[in-house]
Amino acid sequence: MATMELTQIYLEREQKKGLQARAKANGTKVAEEVRRAVDAYLAGISPEDLRLLDEGTRRAARHLADMAVELDGINARLDAAFAELSSKRGGSDPKHKHGTAICRGYARTLRHARDAETLLEQSAHGVKPAPRFQRLRA
Repeated sequence: MATMELTQIYLEREQKKGLQARAKANGTKVAEEVRRAVDAYLAGISPEDLRLLDEGTRRAARHLADMAVELDGINARLDAAFAELSSKRGGSDPKHKHGTAICRGYARTLRHARDAETLLEQSAHGVKPAPRFQRLRA
């Protein structure tokens, strides 16, 4: 750890309360939060940069949540397709015995929603999936 020098600063009441809340949330001390803020300032990171980064992070989180919902819908369609295939084959095909496990395994390897659509179309027509769809344990 670097050698520390004691420095006293005057803060407005709201600044101190904000630092205390942030330190509590991060499990740190107020002094550590001040050092982090000074480091960011000295590195040239402006409050506007931090605001933009926060906005981008929140937008990305929303997109990921939307993608998870979309993949759940695709998984449900795949479950139905595998169940239909299994019933058409008399339910005796061991590859389709656990449709949900197969479906969930394939969905984890998808790179794009269209890949799942392609898999669904191929499965519905009895075509083997392309090699990029690898079965994983559920």
